[in-house]
Amino acid sequence: MTMKYKIILLTIWLPMGLFSQNTNFPYIIGTSQWMDDPSELVIGHDNNIVIASNRTNDYFKTCDGVIYLLDTAGQLNKNVLLADSLDRLILENIQITDAGYRFFGFTSNYLSPPFNSHLLIINTDKQLNLLDITRVKFKEGAKIAHTFGIIDKDSNFVASGRYTDSIGVTHYPYVIKTDTNGVISDYHYGLYPNCNRGENVVIKEDFNKKGYYLFSQYGKILQLNEDLSLANDSLELPFNQQDVNSAMLISKGRFLLVTYRFNQYFITCMDTTGQVFFYKEYGNTNEFDASEEIAMTNKAVFIQGYVINELSNPYFPSGDNKIFIEKRDTSFNLLWNKEIGWDAYYMAPSVKGTDDGGCIILSSVYDKDTMSMQHDIVLFKLDADGNVTNTHRIEDAAGQSLSVYPNPGDDYFSFNLPVSKATLQVFNPNGKLQFDQPLTGKGRQKINMQQY
Repeated sequence: MTMKYKIILLTIWLPMGLFSQNTNFPYIIGTSQWMDDPSELVIGHDNNIVIASNRTNDYFKTCDGVIYLLDTAGQLNKNVLLADSLDRLILENIQITDAGYRFFGFTSNYLSPPFNSHLLIINTDKQLNLLDITRVKFKEGAKIAHTFGIIDKDSNFVASGRYTDSIGVTHYPYVIKTDTNGVISDYHYGLYPNCNRGENVVIKEDFNKKGYYLFSQYGKILQLNEDLSLANDSLELPFNQQDVNSAMLISKGRFLLVTYRFNQYFITCMDTTGQVFFYKEYGNTNEFDASEEIAMTNKAVFIQGYVINELSNPYFPSGDNKIFIEKRDTSFNLLWNKEIGWDAYYMAPSVKGTDDGGCIILSSVYDKDTMSMQHDIVLFKLDADGNVTNTHRIEDAAGQSLSVYPNPGDDYFSFNLPVSKATLQVFNPNGKLQFDQPLTGKGRQKINMQQY
């Protein structure tokens, strides 16, 4: 018989002996011979650190999702591998919930038809134990390329992003909304009126009324009604800014944005009327600067970016680069700026403020001298003055890759277990747990699944 289960979940508990304390290295999570590409970091329950990441060894033609749980001291307690019967399972962003955490992402076929895609909502408890999975079937024949999800105040799932047709050349924007059962209630594929091009990047709920703000490429901020129809004319970003990389609603009617134009990025605080309260340009014509995220606490704003030094080879360049981090007060006065790096190549997607007035930077790292076609995950902890504090390093502690043969499987489920203790769980397409078994002993294993 053929298994119809879609989500394969491997939970790995790491022995404490894998950690080395108080080294001079940044804290590194590595998966041997894989490219680890982190998406987002949150500081969650009990000040634990949770990371959503993805791993691939073929430039994301195939991909699995990985989520990590670290304690307040930065030690890795748990990681969970998420694989799917489609070619790619990609995690994009995280939302903290009362019960634990919510991860948003998607699955899609990349290598061969049918080119189907699903939006994913994955709920876990505070220890990353899976609670449920919701799969939302996407437009027939389309391949999702990016998504950003939220759960609004009415418990509806809303996602924005972009997709391609089966050829995978042209990108189209989309916005989708479902009810609490995961059934699509409203959607908009393609461009809104008066938007002649662009891709939807981030969607946020309107503080003032029912509806949403949609932040798009090419300098557009759209206000949407509850049914995702356009509420009014789009708001143009000032100073010829173009791509929106990230956006925050920091008060009613006021945005904090990171926007991007070739070799430069911009930080802008503005309101819905277009009035600008703060604006600063970064970068220069001699280097290609990129920024992924800003973070704001009740006392400070952190702005993080990095330098791409080879546009023709952005993942595995021949040189090194830097991460730059800036701290400002809530009136945007500069407190300090720092540079980290020049010893490897870093791609920094996330920064979060911490209770001590400092921050944590999430990055991937590639070292041309020691690594071959591989990226690892790095965490930098900075104190309130911008100094990198003592950190931990894991020597390939997260090199746990579950090889499944095949996926979906048949009567017998075969795999290679890279550690001595783990748990294997199998869920059906509706997220219901079908199989839950502890695993012991490294190496090749086979489980009889005929009863399922």
